[in-house]
Amino acid sequence: MSRPRWLILVPLLVVAAGLGSVSAGAGDDPGPPAMAVVGAAPLVTADAGPVDDPFPIARVRVMEAQLAGALKQFDPGAAVRLPRDEFELRVRKAGVVAAGARLAPRLVEAKYTATLSDANLTGVAEWVILNPGPQPAVLPLDPLRIALRAPTWADGSGAVVGTFGAGFPAGPGVWVPAPGRQSLKTKWSAAGNGGAGERQFEVRLPSCPGAVLDLDLPADRTPVTAAADVILTGPFPVAGDDKRRTWRFRFGDRARLEFGVRGPGDGGTEPALAALAARYDLTPGQTACAFEYDLRPGRGPVGEWAFTLSPGL
Repeated sequence: MSRPRWLILVPLLVVAAGLGSVSAGAGDDPGPPAMAVVGAAPLVTADAGPVDDPFPIARVRVMEAQLAGALKQFDPGAAVRLPRDEFELRVRKAGVVAAGARLAPRLVEAKYTATLSDANLTGVAEWVILNPGPQPAVLPLDPLRIALRAPTWADGSGAVVGTFGAGFPAGPGVWVPAPGRQSLKTKWSAAGNGGAGERQFEVRLPSCPGAVLDLDLPADRTPVTAAADVILTGPFPVAGDDKRRTWRFRFGDRARLEFGVRGPGDGGTEPALAALAARYDLTPGQTACAFEYDLRPGRGPVGEWAFTLSPGL
């Protein structure tokens, strides 16, 4: 895949030539001075004010005759020659992007509660948002795929959630009206699929390092998940109601939480949850396939698995 000529990848090295001239006697003119710069790939944005480098950059001033030796010192691989002004402009643009990313709002805590109601989930989400910048900004919520209702800030004012158009991050977002730490609470719901015996849910949420879902279920219902990096604990008693139990999912930075809810008697003839890794080796006239399953029963240990294959396989 081709990439722009100005792209710098560590440890590639960009050379900016034509920085000036020096006086020397005829015949021993070493040529104009040059600059060797080591760094990673700059991104493009514009800004007129002074901006810090987006990453550590070593600027080494050498003469043209010394350039080959300087390049060997940094082991740059491929090199692109640029005028210094153009290089510094691109570095500045990359610095603007890096500074903007540091000042962008982010979700630092996310707690979700949900109750199984009419085979679907309804509950409340509580988000703690940090806006390090001095101005209002939009927090992107992609890949959000749950229905939100009546979002409010801690002071009771309504929160604006939606798509903000050109000049803002694509996809859904929430307008963070002030700098600092903010708390937002909203009602949410998600539809499931499958029969009443086992209901399946796929909940897509904005990424957050500390994401937790507390699930309130009837005592005869059990949640199951096939994700190895999701921690499921429970059941825990519900105060004042011995017919219900709560379960807790801890799913960290995952933006998608998939789980099932099983009813009484499920797990014998119902399919187990499985994670599949498939490999296909294609050669002329032949296809070799390998399938690796991580199978998890709904409840209890399993010593043997039986597979029913399609007759036409």
